[in-house]
Amino acid sequence: MLTKSEQAVYRPLVEKAWLKHCVLMEISPNNRPSKDAWYRDQVHSTIGKWSTRDADPNRDYQPLLDRFMILAGDPQLIIVKGWSQSQTEWFTKEAHRSFETGRSNGIIQDDIEFNQWASDILESYGVMAHHAPDRRESFDRVMAELATISGDDHLIDHFSQATEIRVRWGITQYMSDLEWLEKTPVTWDYVRSIWKQADLLPSLEEAPAVTLIKVLQMLDTHIRRHCKEREIRPKCLPNRCDPIRCKCDCKCPEGKPTKFLIQNPPEPSSDIPF
Repeated sequence: MLTKSEQAVYRPLVEKAWLKHCVLMEISPNNRPSKDAWYRDQVHSTIGKWSTRDADPNRDYQPLLDRFMILAGDPQLIIVKGWSQSQTEWFTKEAHRSFETGRSNGIIQDDIEFNQWASDILESYGVMAHHAPDRRESFDRVMAELATISGDDHLIDHFSQATEIRVRWGITQYMSDLEWLEKTPVTWDYVRSIWKQADLLPSLEEAPAVTLIKVLQMLDTHIRRHCKEREIRPKCLPNRCDPIRCKCDCKCPEGKPTKFLIQNPPEPSSDIPF
């Protein structure tokens, strides 16, 4: 059976291949029996099995990808295990653009083949055999390299601050949880007050990720203190709870099950300074 991360790339590709098949054969894409028969034929002719339930993720994944990439008419898609479908598509798009820009600028020699060049870029940042060690840092570093080659200042700026952007987003989620707990607006002035009390440098707007994480941890400690006072489990907060799967019996300050109260949590403050 294919892994969850492999399925995230594989399934959209199968759907794209099926839609192209429908256009060529002039049949409805909503014909489920035809789709099932077509899909099983493709899988069986590729790996000798009728379903990916019996597939070996280490041996069968790449042949299946190659098959459906050809059927989808997208043989140049560069698959990296561990990255999401959107990351894969974004990387492929930027890799092609950087490759053409590099050739026109003389950075990349004319006799270098695209796939080999892309693989070399990936391996130089630890993505060995197209298998990413993580979904965040490896992607950010590779994309920053491509942005540098293509000379895209906007992407260079984005990926040079990617980690900080993610941590700031995390802070906004914690701010929303605090609003729900305290029933009062929580703005960036609240975060700045924590910043000043901790005597953190540099300024909040220019802080690196490692410093912003400290603020995130302080907010988390404050949230947990509120939760303990109100006998609420932190996992039941608006930005952490799944109302469908939540089965705990903790109570909110009003005495009602948390999972019912969090369906319409207050919107987080919008006065974000960056």
